[in-house]
Amino acid sequence: MNVVNVFKNQTLKTKTKIFSIFFFFAVLAIALCIVLSGVRRSFNSEAKQKIDQLGEIKVLQLDSELKGQIDLVLKLCTSPVFVSYLQHPEDEAVREIAFREIRPYMDAFSSRSVFFVSDANLDFYMNCEKSYTIDRNDPDSYWYEETMYETELYNFNVNYNSELKMSNLWINAVVRDEAGNPIGIAGTGIPLDGVFELLYADVEPNVKMYFYNKELEITGAQEESLVEDKVPVVQQLPEIAMHTVFLTTDEFIPLGAKSGMYGIRPVPTLEWYLVIYIPFSIRYVLTNILFITAIVMVVITLVIVLIFDSFIMRILHSMTRVLSETKEKASVQSKIVGSVNETFSSNIKNLDNFGSMMNTQSSKIGETEQKIMDLLAQLSSMDALRVASLSDTKTLEKSSNAGSSQLQDLHEKIDSLSACAQRLYAANDLISSVTDQTSLLAINAAIEAAHAGDQGAGFAVVAKEIRNLAEKSRVQEEEVSASIENMNQMVGAMISYTETLKESFSVIVESSQSVVASFEEMSVSIEQQNLLGNSIGENLRAINTSVESTTQKFGEMKAENAEIANDVVHVAHNADGLLKSAQSALEVTGVKLA
Repeated sequence: MNVVNVFKNQTLKTKTKIFSIFFFFAVLAIALCIVLSGVRRSFNSEAKQKIDQLGEIKVLQLDSELKGQIDLVLKLCTSPVFVSYLQHPEDEAVREIAFREIRPYMDAFSSRSVFFVSDANLDFYMNCEKSYTIDRNDPDSYWYEETMYETELYNFNVNYNSELKMSNLWINAVVRDEAGNPIGIAGTGIPLDGVFELLYADVEPNVKMYFYNKELEITGAQEESLVEDKVPVVQQLPEIAMHTVFLTTDEFIPLGAKSGMYGIRPVPTLEWYLVIYIPFSIRYVLTNILFITAIVMVVITLVIVLIFDSFIMRILHSMTRVLSETKEKASVQSKIVGSVNETFSSNIKNLDNFGSMMNTQSSKIGETEQKIMDLLAQLSSMDALRVASLSDTKTLEKSSNAGSSQLQDLHEKIDSLSACAQRLYAANDLISSVTDQTSLLAINAAIEAAHAGDQGAGFAVVAKEIRNLAEKSRVQEEEVSASIENMNQMVGAMISYTETLKESFSVIVESSQSVVASFEEMSVSIEQQNLLGNSIGENLRAINTSVESTTQKFGEMKAENAEIANDVVHVAHNADGLLKSAQSALEVTGVKLA
């Protein structure tokens, strides 16, 4: 599990290298398995065929070498002169004739030698010369009893004759009288050196070949000592020890082993067996076409892996370059979004400050309106004086309606921050105009109160309050002007509407002046002041409504700016996420750009 986690934490570059190495060694392992399996099958098939052919050839060579010698021995055993001699070995005349007949046979044998022994006296002759007398109790003379009483025609014996000091392949043939009774033995010895030198002449050095008898004793080998010591064949070839049941077979049997291939074939002529062993060597593997093919396949795989790694590295470099550019762009975008966020935050703060100022202004206007309403309540007793100046009041009403219409149009056009700023600027100009007008009206009222004497004393108080109100309005107007100046860029578009409002309120001023003139002409200044108070109250209410509307619009602007700020924060968060993702992707690739 830790290995898996470690692999997951590696970069794409490292993972690609690990995968390439793993893939290469996997292909190498598969190729080796295929080669070893295929080469072994190929070796088994070729070795089996080679052992079969070699064994058959060697058996035929041995048979051809022995067949002529056997025929000569059998012919000698059936010679009447020779049979007569073995029956009467002490007869000198018969022996002389028999020896003359034996000598041509002796020259015909490949070893130029012939032996014979009569059962009558057990004298053993080699090349017509007595060598020794057989001792039936001597273990080394086992072959005599075996041949005389257990053999039908002939047998073979490979041993070291201590009397003759020779290791030969002996052909032992039984000589019988006319009644078929065994009377002696005749035969010849074939030197092992000559026979097996011929048989092993074309055998490859790495190939092992042994002849052995039913007792599993080696009867033919390149090393003469193995034959002399009658070494068991399983001692020389331990791997076939577990297959002893197949070692005395009547047909060719291949036996596969870990180290190589064995083949066992009977030699019917001698009642022997031939085992041939071909080892499975590295040299065979290296020279086999499958191994060469595997090497080519591994080289091709290595080339493919290198090309694949090169291709992947190019892709990773391209990805890294794109991710690096994305990271840089995301970083720039993050900075821009941060700057925009700061700008919106500053705007929201300015809107909060301006809203607070507007609320203060609205409160002041409300207080002024309340005082004017109180003043009008005091002047309600003089309401009858309004009839004389009705026409002027209508004119003033029309002007007020025009101003109200302009204000309504202004309300509809405030759709954005600049429109709201323009209306605010126009409203501030209106407040300034009204303040100036109020101050003028206060002066006029004071003058009229002075002219009126004691009757104008109460109105003089009202004039003083109006003048105080105008002064406070002027102070407030200066504060609002200072705030509006900071947002001059935002309210530039409202200038045209302010001019229109100025013209509308100019009509109001003119109407007010006409009302003053009417007051003078009709000497009903108190009623004119009442009408003027009503006009001022209505204007203040209109201003208050405009301020409230403006405040509401600023609230909406604040909400919109807050929503935009939230969107900007979300965009900033996404930009940071994109930046982190790009950084993480760069780290995952593990590729460093130059």
